Amino acid sequence: MRRIRPARLALGGLACLVGLVALTAAVGAGATSQADEAVQAWVATARTGWMVSIASALDLVGARTGAAVVGVVAVLLLVAGRRWWAAIAVATSAVAGFALSEAMKPWLGRARPDGGLLEAHSSAFPSGHAAEAAALALAVAIAAGSRGWLVLAAAWMVAMAASRLVLGVHWLSDVVGGLLLGAATALLVWAAVAALQGAGRRRRPS
Repeated sequence: MRRIRPARLALGGLACLVGLVALTAAVGAGATSQADEAVQAWVATARTGWMVSIASALDLVGARTGAAVVGVVAVLLLVAGRRWWAAIAVATSAVAGFALSEAMKPWLGRARPDGGLLEAHSSAFPSGHAAEAAALALAVAIAAGSRGWLVLAAAWMVAMAASRLVLGVHWLSDVVGGLLLGAATALLVWAAVAALQGAGRRRRPS
C-alpha cells in the first residue's frame, strides 16, 4: 500500500473525532438507549459457551497488562528494525488510547448493563478495551503499510468490540465510542508523526 499523506491521516482522525463527539452527545441525551437495550437483549439470548470462552480470552488480552505486553512487543520489534518514528507512533497511540478512554469515563458516568458475566467497576462509556484495541491495532497497521494489516486490524477491533457485548459489560454505543476514540487517536498521532518525519527529511542536507 502506498504511503498515506499526513493530511489524509489527519482528515480520517478528525472524522472519527466528530463521530465520537456526536455519539457522546447522543448517549448523554439517552438517544441510544433503546437500540442499546435491544442489542443487549439479543446478545444475551444468542451467546453460547464457546462465544463466552473466546470473549473471556480477549478480555485478558485487552486488559491493561495484556495490552501493555502486546504494545511493548510491537514497539520492540519496530525498534529492532530501526523504525524509530513508527515505534514512537505506536507507543504514543497505545498510551494515549488508554489514557483518553479512562479520562472520558467520568464525563457521563454511565452505568454498565445488568447481568454482566464479569465484574466491572468503572463507567461504561467509552469501552476502554475497544479504544485500546483500535488505537494499537490501527497504529501497527499503519506502520506495516499494507492493506492486509489494515484488514487484520479491523478484524481485531470488531472482535474485541463484540467480546465486550458477549460478556455483557458494555452497551453497543460504548464499544462504538471506544473504537472511534481509538481510531481517532491512532490516526491523529500518526498524522503528527508523519508530518514531523517529513519535516526532518526536508531539513536533512542532501
